Amino acid sequence: MWQLKTELENAVEALKGEIWSLNGQLKASILDREQLQDRVVQLDSSLAAEKKRADALDCELSEQTELTEKASRQAAEAENESNRRLAECLEMETRREQVEKAYAQLSEYYSQLQAAYNVIYAKMAELEKERTQNQQQQTATTSGGDSGSNVRDVIDTMISELHLEATEDMDLHARVLLIQKTLREKLAELEEHRQAIAEHRRANEELHEQLQCLEEETHKAGGENRDAKARLLQLEGDLEWKQDECDSLRRRVDELQTTIDQLVERNHESDIRERKIKERDITGSLQKRGL
Repeated sequence: MWQLKTELENAVEALKGEIWSLNGQLKASILDREQLQDRVVQLDSSLAAEKKRADALDCELSEQTELTEKASRQAAEAENESNRRLAECLEMETRREQVEKAYAQLSEYYSQLQAAYNVIYAKMAELEKERTQNQQQQTATTSGGDSGSNVRDVIDTMISELHLEATEDMDLHARVLLIQKTLREKLAELEEHRQAIAEHRRANEELHEQLQCLEEETHKAGGENRDAKARLLQLEGDLEWKQDECDSLRRRVDELQTTIDQLVERNHESDIRERKIKERDITGSLQKRGL
């Protein structure tokens, strides 16, 4: 009995040693598992931070996209406005050419009328002088009548060319006044055309300045649009890279989780096997001692 008791005590001590060893291994496995869990938590935190950063990049990408679209719309509006102003400039240029052409025709017509007017007044002054000097002489009177007839012919020709209406009872002075009135009206019309040309020129200059400003703004908007597109492409690249990095971190977390599960399962199976072996050995030893 004493020997059996001693063997049982030795077996119990050996079993306790095995249990302590298994407990140590279990604690080490638990510690490894906790470390792996801490690593998983760190990776989850990193994944959350990267996801947050990816969301921020996505927001910035959306903002840059909106800015790019806005810049594109502004550039299109500026281009449309520039085309409209250019059409207005062309229309104003055409009108200016028409007014200048009419002004040139009026100037030529005015020069002709002025020359004829000067000739008429010169002849009238000459006739008046001849009448004063030769008032008592029949020949001078006849000559003056002939000269007066010549002047009347010139005036009638001018009235006809000017398309004026003159009655038969109008004397020479009335006819000259009619021509003078017509000339003054033509001069007033000429001055109006001159002012219209000046106004068109000022409007043309303003339109050209506005067109130049629009072209500069269009060029500037085009530069901003190019910068925004470059920034957009960069953000898209960064976002894609961050997405790949997040996917890689997720795969690593899944692999670590699988490794932890396998390690725990192996430790559990090893504990069960060792416990069964120890129980079988103790049972066999007790059976032998009993026999």
